[in-house]
Amino acid sequence: MKILFVLGGMLVQDERGQWHTVDFGKGSKLSGETCDRWRVLAAYEWYKKNPDRLIIVSGGRGQLDTVLSQDITIASMMKKELLALGVPKQSVLIEDKTGTTYQQLQVLPDFVGRYNIGEVVIITNRWHLPRVRVMYEHAPLSKEVKKLSITFIDAESILEEADTLYWKPKIAEAYASPGLLSQMEREKQGIKKIVNGTYMYQ
Repeated sequence: MKILFVLGGMLVQDERGQWHTVDFGKGSKLSGETCDRWRVLAAYEWYKKNPDRLIIVSGGRGQLDTVLSQDITIASMMKKELLALGVPKQSVLIEDKTGTTYQQLQVLPDFVGRYNIGEVVIITNRWHLPRVRVMYEHAPLSKEVKKLSITFIDAESILEEADTLYWKPKIAEAYASPGLLSQMEREKQGIKKIVNGTYMYQ
């Protein structure tokens, strides 16, 4: 059985006080310009082609722990958004105990064993994926994680395939924006620290 494991990022609060994943141009000082909403939209596109497969949305409260109400986690909001798009409730599982990418990778074996999963597809943003890959290769992850059959894919590729005319220019605009360029520079620094052994895993 193949499952989609969606890495959660950040949430942002709109003018009505409602929390959402971060869409392009909607970031805050706390969230940054991360385009996390695209992970949800890409998961929906993946589900449409794989309606018999499970989606696991991953993310606890992370950096938002002090501002979110107790009933909200990043994963719970991602599930809410997927259901609003039309994914059935029974097709979306929640992992909401982790607060970092490293922790998200560490919990994968729990789901693999529980649901008899043969292959895991990990989805995140294109700017985030290089660090996830390097972390998988270099981080002190458990042997159970290393033994998993994992495919990595970026949300932007799925969206471009679904609607090239709409998504290709939108993605190009986002990746040329100061907010996302700054985010990618921080990711590069994180990758360097992972490779040279100075990264602080949490």
